[in-house]
Amino acid sequence: GMIRGTVLALNRRRGMAIVEADGGACSVIGGLHQDGPEFNDVVSGPLDEPGSQFLYNETRCSWFNAFLRLCGCSFQEAVRETG
Repeated sequence: GMIRGTVLALNRRRGMAIVEADGGACSVIGGLHQDGPEFNDVVSGPLDEPGSQFLYNETRCSWFNAFLRLCGCSFQEAVRETG
């Protein structure tokens, strides 16, 4: 479903970000390019559904493509995934 979250960490070299959802669970998104979110941006979309997703950056009023690698995990698990 539609979930809102905040970008807590970025690994630009690998095109990945950790997003913490309002409920506290984290998701790892990858496949990010120039149009990807910045640190602290609020993003929304199906952050609980693995695979290719179209997400909305509320902070910048823009859409971007991402690949959800991991959903509903702890921050520690997310950090391990992003390397």
